[in-house]
Amino acid sequence: MSDSAKNTTKTAIVQPKIQSNRKLWSRPFSPIKITAIWILWLIAKLVIIAGVHAEPMPTGDAHYYFYGITHPESDALNEYPALLLAPLQLLALFSNDENAFTIALIIATIALDAIFLCFILCQKQKGTFSASVFWIFFTVTALHMSVLRLDIIPGVCIGIFALALFTSPTFSSAILAIATMLKLWPGVLAAGLLSSKKKMSARTVEVFGATILLIALSIIGASGITRITSPLTYQSDRGLQIESFWATPFMLLHGIPGLSDGSYEIFYAPSKSFEISGPGVSTALMISSIGFGLLIIFCLLWAVKTLRAPYTYDPLVTLSWTVTIIICLLVTNKVFSPQYLVWLGPILSICLLKQPHNKYVRLLCILCLVITALGTYIYPFHYGDIMQADIFSWALVALAARNILVFISAIISACWLKQTLSNSPTRNNQFSEK
Repeated sequence: MSDSAKNTTKTAIVQPKIQSNRKLWSRPFSPIKITAIWILWLIAKLVIIAGVHAEPMPTGDAHYYFYGITHPESDALNEYPALLLAPLQLLALFSNDENAFTIALIIATIALDAIFLCFILCQKQKGTFSASVFWIFFTVTALHMSVLRLDIIPGVCIGIFALALFTSPTFSSAILAIATMLKLWPGVLAAGLLSSKKKMSARTVEVFGATILLIALSIIGASGITRITSPLTYQSDRGLQIESFWATPFMLLHGIPGLSDGSYEIFYAPSKSFEISGPGVSTALMISSIGFGLLIIFCLLWAVKTLRAPYTYDPLVTLSWTVTIIICLLVTNKVFSPQYLVWLGPILSICLLKQPHNKYVRLLCILCLVITALGTYIYPFHYGDIMQADIFSWALVALAARNILVFISAIISACWLKQTLSNSPTRNNQFSEK
């Protein structure tokens, strides 16, 4: 056989193998992709652990959790809903000291991270790979917040809630009720579960209410009614937190050289967060409260219109509405703690799973990664810099950029909501008259 014939034969053998590998990789749910995802996930966890080791300051939160759990007579952790502390109490049983508890907390949150990734991978849809990769990168950009703060628990619950919207609205209402008892704010999302189908709406409302009642009665029986009300009273006494959207102009006036005149003061408040006071702050607090109130009114109007409208339940509309409300909550809130960004990652993963080619979803996911990375740059690495008066700081620039991008994200999510309403096969417009 000639050399050219041999080369032709080799090419004929190799080419089908290449085409077969390409075909295997292009499948939505291939073994190659699954292996690549878990390798990427493992690398991401190593990066997160390295980040915690490089800047261990946020481990103080875990130490605070351990103190509150082991000293129930103190007022520590009363700001957290009792249900959220249940996993911590379990971890404390297997921890001799705060360092062991910190390690246990990191292991537990990483396990929760892996469980949520499994939920995504089990869907076997076109967006599975994109959603999985986004979730992995999100946890890296969140870094400490993904393993040392408790918001990852209700955040993952909201992600599972979003996933269940497409299979079982009744189950999703139960998950939402659990998330509400974990962190309170998810309760406003219940309006999105309603439908013009009276039986379906009644069932979801009954399950939501019954789940909350069951958990509340359990908490009252174990710890008293004050453990139900303490997180609410804690939130009502808070001022304008320095990272909130509404505090941005005052933080710039406080920190930028030449603009600072000593009128603004940053202090550690009884709410266990840093707040700012000075000219215009009370007005900003009032505007924030009005904005939050208008958001609640919008949710109520949405619920009323949904019940009266002649269309059926559309999970994609509910998903886009939920994302819009969550981002608007971040904008209107007078508090914007670093861990609040963890609320976005799980549900945006589900958005990418369901609509991997939607331009608004892609843009929201990209902005989310940028926003979370900026948040990590600020806390814990440069948190002290944003509190310095009359001193230029890139952390202050990052704070302003992050808050502006969150506001832009709210606009983009509203555009996506409008698009899903227009494209929905069951309705044309949420607030149009038929």
